[in-house]
Amino acid sequence: MNYVRLGVMDKLPELLQQTFGVDLAAFGHETGFDFSRFAEPDLLYPLADILQLLEHCAEKTGMDHFGALLARAQNHDSLGLMLMYGASAQTLAESMQSVIDNIHLNATGVQYQLVAEQGFAYLLLHIDQPGNSRQGALFTLTQCYLLFRALTANKWCPGRLCLKQPPPARQAAALRQMFNLTIQFNADFDGYIFDAAQLSLEITNKDRRTFALIQDYLKLSGQTQTDNKLSQIKAAIRAGLLLRQSCQLPELAAAMHMSVRAVQYYLQQHQLKFQQVLAQVRFELACDLLCNSEQPISVIAEQVGFADIAVFSRSFKKHTGLSPSQYRRPGKLT
Repeated sequence: MNYVRLGVMDKLPELLQQTFGVDLAAFGHETGFDFSRFAEPDLLYPLADILQLLEHCAEKTGMDHFGALLARAQNHDSLGLMLMYGASAQTLAESMQSVIDNIHLNATGVQYQLVAEQGFAYLLLHIDQPGNSRQGALFTLTQCYLLFRALTANKWCPGRLCLKQPPPARQAAALRQMFNLTIQFNADFDGYIFDAAQLSLEITNKDRRTFALIQDYLKLSGQTQTDNKLSQIKAAIRAGLLLRQSCQLPELAAAMHMSVRAVQYYLQQHQLKFQQVLAQVRFELACDLLCNSEQPISVIAEQVGFADIAVFSRSFKKHTGLSPSQYRRPGKLT
């Protein structure tokens, strides 16, 4: 099960009460959520329940971009040790990678991947939880945007924010104004696209000694991320599908800085073959896009590497027990 440290969104009760006049006791009764738990900032709460709570908050307040508003209300300090680690890096690339490597300190099941290709950099978000994660995506993407803007003295300027979700019914203009950049809705992925040259931006007020001390502390305390090469392989496959609509074994090996034989050997040690892992990632991505975007099924089929929608539909039903259209039914999103 995946979890979220409640401290990363500790302003939620205050935002609901003071900005929107929500009665927390009554709302808690409606949603089955005990808001007094926010008094324990280090409490780990199930990710699925938090994602569902954020969707309830959006519906209660009438704010289609509630997740972004909540991120705006947070202080960077709520990120805890992860903030210190990212803030002590030398460059934006190092800072982003530090945050990516240590995001598990605040949440599991929320993953970022940094990819540079042909002069562009992509900061890709993946929330490893089935169902509707629109407000959760807005929350973490906004938090990410504000953090890296602050760490680079507002010099980091992504060219585009991509969102799988459709445009908000009511606050699309407000969301665009909040970011002051191009937002592409119904995109193939959640994340940012920016000039790869910005990866060399310096982090302001960096402290290399703090960086080294925190790194040593994480290792000694056992809080460094355990070996998760399989997760890295899946992330590399997902990036290939998102950016090129395909992923071949040699491309995967190159992305992992491994030989083809080494990748095959590693998978064999886990009783897996490349085609099995590729199929798993394909259908996970298809489910995600069906739940969180309004892209036509034919487009989703192509995005995950199927040239024929009929073949995709048959394969999808074999994998999930439902056709793509059945999986996308409104009742499936709740």
